[in-house]
Amino acid sequence: MNFIEFLGSLKDPQLCKEYKNKLKNKYTAYLESERLERQQFIYEKDISDEGFLDRYSDNWNYEWFFVGNDIETFYTNLGLDFGHLASTKKVLWNGEFEYCYKDYTIHDMWSQLEKSENDERFCFGIYEFSKILRNNEKQDILRNGLQILLDEMLIFKTEELVPSEKVLSQYLEQNNGFICMFGHIRIDIKNDRLGQGGNGIVYAGKLGSSDIAVKFLINYTSKKLERFKAEYININMVKSNLVNTVDYIHYEVLKVGSLEIPFIIMKKYDGCLKKFKNGITELKWEDVKRIYFSLCKALKTLEENKIIHRDLKPENILIDESSEFIISDFGIAHFESDESPIKNITKKGDRLANFEFAAPEQVGGKEISFATDIYAFGQILYWFVFGEVNRGTGGNNLERLFENEREAIILNQIVYKCLANNPLDRFQNIEEIEDCYTSLYNKERNVDVYEDMHKFSDIVRSVLPECYRHAYCFENKTDISNLIKKLSENKFNRPLEYNTGSANNQIKSFYEIENGNFILETREIIVNRIWGLFEDSCYNDILILEIENPKLYLLDGEEYSAVAIINNELTVPYNKIASGYFRFPNGAVESIVNMDIEERFIYDETEKYIVIGTYHQCSIIPENDGYIDDLQKYPNLNEQIILQLKKNISKNKTYEVKLGL
Repeated sequence: MNFIEFLGSLKDPQLCKEYKNKLKNKYTAYLESERLERQQFIYEKDISDEGFLDRYSDNWNYEWFFVGNDIETFYTNLGLDFGHLASTKKVLWNGEFEYCYKDYTIHDMWSQLEKSENDERFCFGIYEFSKILRNNEKQDILRNGLQILLDEMLIFKTEELVPSEKVLSQYLEQNNGFICMFGHIRIDIKNDRLGQGGNGIVYAGKLGSSDIAVKFLINYTSKKLERFKAEYININMVKSNLVNTVDYIHYEVLKVGSLEIPFIIMKKYDGCLKKFKNGITELKWEDVKRIYFSLCKALKTLEENKIIHRDLKPENILIDESSEFIISDFGIAHFESDESPIKNITKKGDRLANFEFAAPEQVGGKEISFATDIYAFGQILYWFVFGEVNRGTGGNNLERLFENEREAIILNQIVYKCLANNPLDRFQNIEEIEDCYTSLYNKERNVDVYEDMHKFSDIVRSVLPECYRHAYCFENKTDISNLIKKLSENKFNRPLEYNTGSANNQIKSFYEIENGNFILETREIIVNRIWGLFEDSCYNDILILEIENPKLYLLDGEEYSAVAIINNELTVPYNKIASGYFRFPNGAVESIVNMDIEERFIYDETEKYIVIGTYHQCSIIPENDGYIDDLQKYPNLNEQIILQLKKNISKNKTYEVKLGL
């Protein structure tokens, strides 16, 4: 409906003046509700405002303030040049959805509405605004409040939300459940509630002597009802082709007075992955493998049937009686198969799903693919092992947690490729993951651990030949630069590692910057000199960087320990991008996912020496951390200290090194 049609639909154009303030008050009330709920949340979590921003603001803003994917339509219908307004944004999809931009929040929409030249334009803007609010518990409240007022102004009604949750709860409590075509299903609403999501509420129930689960669709719009139907019929049509996916048994509608509450009877499962994770006291490698293989089998059959789940998260991974992990909740799935009776309920550019486990292109409203589910698959595995999702700034390594498991090295590589920001850099389907696993597994069985050691030795000796069979110190800046550059440019079977005695980490990035300092991962260091001692044995070679911390970063007269360089142009304090978004000097806000970000940190650490080596070398393995830690007490190193270190670390070797001796 355009502006002229909107004017023709008003009961009386004079109502716009009267209702303008009422509509504004609804928005103000929504902001106040968010503020109070945020304060209560901070109080209950016993955290500071800064702690809230660091840990929870992304999810919070996603629920309260991020809008739907019809942003361009909103601006166009208001007569605004969206292309001009979005000139500082980057195109997220350069094809069918050419203008899918991100980061226009409810606040941005409202600020445009308040620029309207008259009351009629403002009210028309509210009508458009209500259509782009997302379907979730928070924004439903704002949309419904606005739509009630719009309905009082218009000769027709806007799409209504069916407010069924309270009615359903009362009905189930009064009737100890409900009656379906199979008989009475007993439900205790106080004890049998299993969970609630954007598409419904799930209760455990008893049908005769059988345990079942019932998923009710509550507080729904006509679009949500179509998704609910699609979830049931589309999955059931191909159920015989699917593995490790939820069993939907029956669809029906419960009538309570004039209300119709759709429900799906489904198999009752023993719990979900989130509950399983919270209940374990010891992380076992066998559980990690079980999740990996279960989800691989499930996702492969979904791909074969052209189903993109779009909402994979621990709560939606159930566990059956055989301890298999089962994918559930297809409420926002995208169905492409011709065999799916209900298609196109969700578009590939819809911005739906959870925030933590959703791929960047999905959060950004960009077109999705099977690689979108693969990103969530990687995040689920990472979360199960480390208890948190990977935010894209470094991360932990599985092989360090499971040092005696060869396959942990393989799975670590797979997980990190799944988590690539660019979907084209990920695996495109499960078959590619399976092929990679097989290839790496065969390679791990045949890899010679000495191969990397010999290569490492050769590179170092090619730049610093004096350290062959002698403990030698190098201070020449050119030699230091050349060695670090050469080590970074060469590819090893497994990444090089560095060790300070308190921890060792993979080296994924190590390079010189404009001031002659170096960035090791994200940490900026000054390398003053290098000690080396290399011999034919290789497994106990030593390479030590003697470092110091640079001065803090100075920006606009203020000192900072962390900065971010945006698009190789703008240097800002790191806290300016910590939320995942950055406000440019012109006021435009953009997601950092769409930017080239280089993070630099200056650590307040006292260690003076960093040891570099290959995966199995004695200087790197945890058994020798104590010897490396002892180095830190020396203000200066000398030849005798290096020789004694070599003697000490040679006492401990990995099993693979011992086999080669």
